[in-house]
Amino acid sequence: MVRMYINCNEKKQKKIERDINKILINRSRSYANIFVYENFKIVYRLYAGLYFVVCIENENELYILEFIHFMAQLLDTFFTNVCELDLLFNFHFLYYFFDNIILGGYIYEINRNIILDKINKIKKLI
Repeated sequence: MVRMYINCNEKKQKKIERDINKILINRSRSYANIFVYENFKIVYRLYAGLYFVVCIENENELYILEFIHFMAQLLDTFFTNVCELDLLFNFHFLYYFFDNIILGGYIYEINRNIILDKINKIKKLI
């Protein structure tokens, strides 16, 4: 799943995705979870074979690592031990999560109960 908050055409977006995937696949696990790509910093974490990747400009890297951990915990709570198949077959819930947490590229909601309550209400409608 990819969600971009910068003005970028599809060709450029695919190039960014491809480049970052290539770097992550070849990157040793002993390296830091932060690296520079073009004008951005890439912050990532690996959870049970799933990469959570965030591209930032000026944000605090440690805050973003905590945000990634927060997202992984939310997904784990919502899906009960989240796995790749949960995300693959329920990708629309990922978009709901991001749309309820991030607005215009900025984190605006971090209350776990509020987020899960909103997503569970949406789940009941589906």
